[in-house]
Amino acid sequence: MRCTADSSWGSLVLPTKTVLCSSLGILLLLFAAVPATALPVDIRVDFRDFYAPPANWNWVDRNTPTRSDLIDYNTGAPTTVDIRLDNVSTMAASPANWTAGSKGWMNDAAGDDVIGRGSDVGLTWTATFSGLMPSAYSVEVVASLSSDCVLDITANGAFSDGNYNNTPGVDSDDFHTSSEGRVPGNWPVWSSVAPVNGEITIQVTKVGGTGNTIANAIRLTQVGEAVPEPGTLALVGLGLAGLLRRRRATSHTNA
Repeated sequence: MRCTADSSWGSLVLPTKTVLCSSLGILLLLFAAVPATALPVDIRVDFRDFYAPPANWNWVDRNTPTRSDLIDYNTGAPTTVDIRLDNVSTMAASPANWTAGSKGWMNDAAGDDVIGRGSDVGLTWTATFSGLMPSAYSVEVVASLSSDCVLDITANGAFSDGNYNNTPGVDSDDFHTSSEGRVPGNWPVWSSVAPVNGEITIQVTKVGGTGNTIANAIRLTQVGEAVPEPGTLALVGLGLAGLLRRRRATSHTNA
């Protein structure tokens, strides 16, 4: 659209090209402030790196409990997402922990090593993802151990709504690390979790059985489109209101 004197836009006459060009320029700048939707991220985290994690995976453990700018699996590029472990005190590695080989996105090397806490009932540890966009995310947690520890695993306080295999009756409430966790694809899945203040926290609690309170790996996948922050939308709205006021003022001046 060219800016010319006495051009019309619908039924509204804009008397000067200066008003039209400057107003449209302001509006375009406001819309440019709205963040574009990024490609969906796919973040995979191996708990401990005793066995070398696969390409484009991330890893954390008891000695390295935080990691920033986690790598996206599909692109290999860093993201804005960070991870932090709290109350992790144990880690172990054994091929007996995971005997399923590669299944779906899960990799054999990531399944053999674990992190967690002790073997007392009631012990809890957490893994928190931060820096997430205001979107929805799928969460998958692999907890496989030769000992049959019984775990409650939650994502932002909620149990999973199923598992990777869609096996009836298997979720993260009273999840058995051996009888359920070592079955390929039986790991819990949360199909849609909304971040709270940009964070999703995975909590692992021992509620029974034998062995330590563990997990092997986590996958976090963006499943919803990112939406602009409310403050950015408000800025655009104010810009639109200002543009309308300016048009009205110009129309009255030239009436």
